[in-house]
Amino acid sequence: MSHFRTLSALFFTLTFLTGAPVLADEGAIELKMIAEKEIKIKDENGKTVIKRVAPTRVLPGDEVIYILRYANKGKEEVADVVINNPIQQDLLYTAGSAYGQDAEIRFSIDGGKKFDTPENLVVKMPDGTERPATESDYTNIRWLLNNPVAPKGGGQVGYRAKVR
Repeated sequence: MSHFRTLSALFFTLTFLTGAPVLADEGAIELKMIAEKEIKIKDENGKTVIKRVAPTRVLPGDEVIYILRYANKGKEEVADVVINNPIQQDLLYTAGSAYGQDAEIRFSIDGGKKFDTPENLVVKMPDGTERPATESDYTNIRWLLNNPVAPKGGGQVGYRAKVR
């Protein structure tokens, strides 16, 4: 049975978008969260292009891109890394947007107590019936990295969410 090293990226308000690092046990893994918003601008040729910028203001319906960069700052390989990201209540996860190379992605609908793939998540209704969970039910996203993170190595995972 392996013991997982869990990193949590917490987002309470959009003012926390500075990307302050979160360190895992003994400072081995550093986790930095970045938020971006896509905007359309005209380039020097008058062509409309999409550019990513740090959001200074977001409104309901705006989509925010969350990028969680991880790096091994230690001198030894770190295996069994798990990144857990709570989804802020005023955000709605964008279906199919979670990514992470060589990572298993799981979701929670109960505040991070249990995680599973979307097709296995079920919401129990007050009358006892059940329905499949939808993106609006998601409370957390978890990435289980399939490969160890080498010293000075790292990568990124992420997702998109709309402001409710």
